[in-house]
Amino acid sequence: MGTFFVDAETDGLYGNFLSVAAIVLDDTGKEIADYYGTIKNPEKYVSVPWVKDNVLPYLKDSVRSDDDYYDSEKELIEAFYSFYREYADYDVIADVPVPVEARLFIKAVENAIKEREFKAPFPLMDLSSMLYVKGYSPRVERRTIVDCSDLRLHNSFDDVRMSIRIWKKLKGEI
Repeated sequence: MGTFFVDAETDGLYGNFLSVAAIVLDDTGKEIADYYGTIKNPEKYVSVPWVKDNVLPYLKDSVRSDDDYYDSEKELIEAFYSFYREYADYDVIADVPVPVEARLFIKAVENAIKEREFKAPFPLMDLSSMLYVKGYSPRVERRTIVDCSDLRLHNSFDDVRMSIRIWKKLKGEI
């Protein structure tokens, strides 16, 4: 069994989902799959000034093809959930998953609750709790733990990459 890392960007903590990224590692830590999706014209869904300044500029940076764009939040969530289900038996980790990534899975389940009620990650593991156990403040600036100079903040794909690097460091792999 491997590990499934996920990060999402939203309009504020409880607003519309703008992008979702996931990277899947096998049990040796090798990347075996990834997912990136963003909604078309995200600026239409953003009202929080901080998101306009710190998230919007990076949403399209990880787009590889037109297939990475979705017409609505629901389509984005459905595409992500379909990808997740391929790796549903893997451990799932997000950095500070409440409220954003927890809401992502809740919304995915609520889109078809009768079929999905018990088909979200359990447990959804929290990287910040792992940091706490290892003696770090869970609020520590992540870039002080591992070198992330090649990554953009608040780009969901790069945030997943940062989480993986931190997780590997905590495990003693880097």
